Amino acid sequence: MSLTLIVTDAGRAALVAAHTAGTLPVTLHQVGLSETAHVAAQADVALPGEIGRVVVTAGDAISADTIHVTAADDGGTAYDLRSIALYLADGTLFALYGQADPIVSKPAEITLLLAADVTFADIDVTDLTFGATNFADGSDGSNGIWLGERKTFYRKVAETSNYKFPNGQHLPLPAYQTMADALAGDPFLAADAADKDAHPGKWFIADDGTYLAMPDWQWRFERIGGADLGDGVARPTYGQFKANQNKSHTHTLPESAEDAASNGVLSAGSFGAGYAPPDLSASGGDEAVPDHGTVWVLVRVR
Repeated sequence: MSLTLIVTDAGRAALVAAHTAGTLPVTLHQVGLSETAHVAAQADVALPGEIGRVVVTAGDAISADTIHVTAADDGGTAYDLRSIALYLADGTLFALYGQADPIVSKPAEITLLLAADVTFADIDVTDLTFGATNFADGSDGSNGIWLGERKTFYRKVAETSNYKFPNGQHLPLPAYQTMADALAGDPFLAADAADKDAHPGKWFIADDGTYLAMPDWQWRFERIGGADLGDGVARPTYGQFKANQNKSHTHTLPESAEDAASNGVLSAGSFGAGYAPPDLSASGGDEAVPDHGTVWVLVRVR
């Protein structure tokens, strides 16, 4: 995603002070998170409705006015993120952004890895640095990969030069070891090859350590995530599948043409000696669906 942030007066003052003192660049240290749809202004000194802050886990200048920033929230709180803020290492509110629609929704059960291209209208991004190791792997910028946009999405996202739909691609190790390390302990990392075969929508690190396998969503139908919508339907959890089924239903069978109007049902006696009526009890599941699963991850590739 691409966001244009407003640099605050305090943020500009910090840049001027660092330039005067010869201490550039300044360090972007934390990302503030808020569900409030805030209209950012230069005079802002706080992020309204801030529910927490997370440490910047990656940062990289990708053009003269744009940086790529990654931050992770592994807390158990669910929220709809509408506004974000960037804080310097000393706690100064450097810049912020807000919008009415959610930027991303975080379910309680997964880690949010927020990846954004942040543009500043009149800031030289070479005056900024970051407080954590970059997630970018590989010696060539075109192969740098971030764990980004890791969330449920509700429609197929077309592949572009920046986004690849996960179809089980193998990423060589140790070239992408940073990504493999970031997945340690993740519930959607397959425990072994058998688990990966049973649930292709999971990540998998090869037993011999030679590659990291992305989720495979070829030929699978996609659906909204595993939230309980109160309709009695059991939705698959992220990265897993639900088998095809018919919705639970019963059948009735008229005894004769005369009884059809009254929907009479055949009894055992209607079949004569040695015959039993068909099983007309309810069969099926909680919904009528094909084989499908819940897409929960999109990997950003540069």
